[in-house]
Amino acid sequence: MKYIVSLLLSILLLVTPFLVLSHVTFTYHFIYSFTGIYDDMPRDLIEEATDSFIGIIHGDGDMLIKHNGESLFKAQEIFHMYEVRGIFSTLKKVMLFFLLVVILYIVIKKDYSVLKLQFYINVLLVVFFAMLSPFFSSAFDTFHRIIFHNEYWLFTSEHYLINILTLDFFLYFLLIGLLSSFVFSTGLFFLERRVRWLEYLLEETLNKRENTFTI
Repeated sequence: MKYIVSLLLSILLLVTPFLVLSHVTFTYHFIYSFTGIYDDMPRDLIEEATDSFIGIIHGDGDMLIKHNGESLFKAQEIFHMYEVRGIFSTLKKVMLFFLLVVILYIVIKKDYSVLKLQFYINVLLVVFFAMLSPFFSSAFDTFHRIIFHNEYWLFTSEHYLINILTLDFFLYFLLIGLLSSFVFSTGLFFLERRVRWLEYLLEETLNKRENTFTI
């Protein structure tokens, strides 16, 4: 059971950073500074578009932005982002379920080894996805073909969505997410060692008290 829980925790640590980062405006603008989008489009338009991305992905916004007298995003782009919102909504629920399972297991079983085991699984997952980065374009394409059962994710250069959220943007986003996942996973790994050390000290203290009362 602990191996299953460790796997769930690893997946939780792998996916959650991406969910969090997608909600933070700074993440987008930080990556934009590397993709060079500011050289191609007005900053205020990019900022408005970014706010609309965050709003629609997390369920409280839309993409109804006017530019040069017409809608910035076409119906196809808006429809695709609504599909993305559905995926994010499902992921949030699944990750919450994983979190509850992990917490209940640790509390009931008092088994903190999952905090260490998840690290090894997480390293394998991070390395696997990092190894895909040289083939990111084809992997990105395959991912979309598996997840989306239509071709509304196929855009042309006329669509602003892929001019802002470029392939390079998603590559940087992937690398930042993997790094964040590794950092949190490493933190839990050392936390497990700390907890075991505290348990050892507590046990030693209790044993000394028992011996004292016995004498």
